[in-house]
Amino acid sequence: MINNEISDEEKEAYLQEFLKQYEILIFTKEEIEQIGLLDNCINCGTCTMFCPLLEPTNGELSPRKVAIEVSRTEPYWKNIRKIAYDCTNCGKCEEVCPKSVPIPKIIRILRNKIYLQTPELVPDGYKGLENNLRNYNKSFVPIEEDDKEDYIEEESENLGIQKLEDIYKEDAEIYYFAGCQASERMFKIRESTKFILNKLKINYSLIKNESCCGLPAVLLGNPELADHFCDDLFTYLQSTSIKTLVCTCAGCTARLKEFFNKKDIKFSVKHIVEFLIEDISLEKLKANYNIPSDSFRITLHHPCDLHRGVGKYFIEYLESILKSLPNVEFIKLDAHDECCGAGGLADIFIPDVTKVLQDIKIKKIKETSANFVISACPRCISQIEEGIYAQSIDISAEDIVTFLVKFLKG
Repeated sequence: MINNEISDEEKEAYLQEFLKQYEILIFTKEEIEQIGLLDNCINCGTCTMFCPLLEPTNGELSPRKVAIEVSRTEPYWKNIRKIAYDCTNCGKCEEVCPKSVPIPKIIRILRNKIYLQTPELVPDGYKGLENNLRNYNKSFVPIEEDDKEDYIEEESENLGIQKLEDIYKEDAEIYYFAGCQASERMFKIRESTKFILNKLKINYSLIKNESCCGLPAVLLGNPELADHFCDDLFTYLQSTSIKTLVCTCAGCTARLKEFFNKKDIKFSVKHIVEFLIEDISLEKLKANYNIPSDSFRITLHHPCDLHRGVGKYFIEYLESILKSLPNVEFIKLDAHDECCGAGGLADIFIPDVTKVLQDIKIKKIKETSANFVISACPRCISQIEEGIYAQSIDISAEDIVTFLVKFLKG
């Protein structure tokens, strides 16, 4: 007897393949609910007015185009591709929208649809990143261990601190998640964090065989790969005595908070800034300060993934730490919360546009006459450093943890 019944999975696969021939996107019920929030748009144009891409593209790119294109009866791949990748995912549009339309989430859904249904339209640069994630569990090709040790030794010497051994425990209450940037490229951030935790006598541990947090995978359109990384981390942490997972990367913090908030977990996820303010206290931190011989004029760039991705309290937290430092003059940066151009993997797809955002940020920094610009995100620091170098400006860009070392060493 022939079984003519077709499973729901087979029906879904057939429908996907059929619609793909006509370049039409299809969405799941959950995705339709998110995209349906576009119906709340009142066409006020506020999102376009505040979008960082408005000026660099002479109005060609804007969040409203996302709403217009996706709202079509049959949205087409080729039109969707451009608006999906022409975005830094900074979240400014959702922040200023009077109806809180979640454009950044919709952008991520669109990238996932392209990845699943028309992978040939995924930018080539994204494919290289995914290869790194699959082959090395990191965004970058790892540096050889011997070379890495030499770099770490050099970075520690430049920081003026002794190189500390990596600590791995199962009974620690604080676990430090360094992230791809700090563990494979910007070693000074990882070493500075170890120094700070050690200075404050924190019982901490690094993560054994640390992998990516998964955010790059989400941004390139593969949330399943991202969740794989987080599930492995969750399994590992559940076997420890962890109470707090501390991060130094803004993107890692936002991603891991979002993922673990959906889980029944026994620990909290905090950026190092949150940890210092909420768990250590500003007073205890100040009690460990040494007065440096130099004085500093500093300004502050706020990472999008923290003050918009996690919470606006980060602006107060960061400023309170910097203003508590001796021999420091704090100068408010105009447009301190505007995207530096490093987010959303946009630099892979629209590098010329993100370079303009970088130039705009550097111009604002120059206007402060500061000699240091501080941030709390390795990717932002990398972007700003690149702009400073390109324009030969006499100013240093430093992560909050590397800057704090100046006041805690000695």
